[in-house]
Formats: sequence, structure tokens, C-alpha cells
Amino acid sequence: MYVKLFSSLYQGTLRGRSDEILVFTNLLAYADQHGIVDKHFKAIADETGLSAPRVKAAIKALEAPDPESRSPEMNGCRIVRIDEHRVWGWHIVNYGKYRA
Repeated sequence: MYVKLFSSLYQGTLRGRSDEILVFTNLLAYADQHGIVDKHFKAIADETGLSAPRVKAAIKALEAPDPESRSPEMNGCRIVRIDEHRVWGWHIVNYGKYRA
């Protein structure tokens, strides 16, 4: 798995929030060409070494609006769920922009 990471990830509003950065980079590494990550919390926890509650907290933060985000899309949310009927599986909001 490969992913292009931009240094701005570490200079924005996630700075100093290691759980969110670790979970987000894990999601980026597994995203398909459309920015879809169909992965369960347990798999993310196993791969990152974080507990499931810490992964869930990081996901909740990544799903939340960020009024200080560089990108206005989805009110600054970094990820959105791909299906509302389940609590896992996401679309990375700005994936296409950064992939290009």
C-alpha cells in the first residue's frame, strides 16, 4: 500500500493530535481510487496499535466539521460515512483533489 502524504497534514488543525493523524493516514493508505475505505474499526485498531475506543474517538473527530479547515467541502469534515445504516466505511472528502 502506498499513499501520497502532504506536509500540510501535519501543519493544520490535526497538528499534535496523533491518534487522528495515525487513523487518517491508515485510511488514506487503504482508500480506493475514489477515496472509499470500506474497513472496520477493529482492523484499523489492529494495524495502528490503538485501542478500538481510541480509533472510534479519532474517527468521530475526523467526521466532525472543522471550521478552521483549509477546505470548505462538507464543512471541513475529513471523512463521511459511505452508508448511514452502519458506523464504519468512509469516503475521504478531499481524496480526489489531493490524488490529482
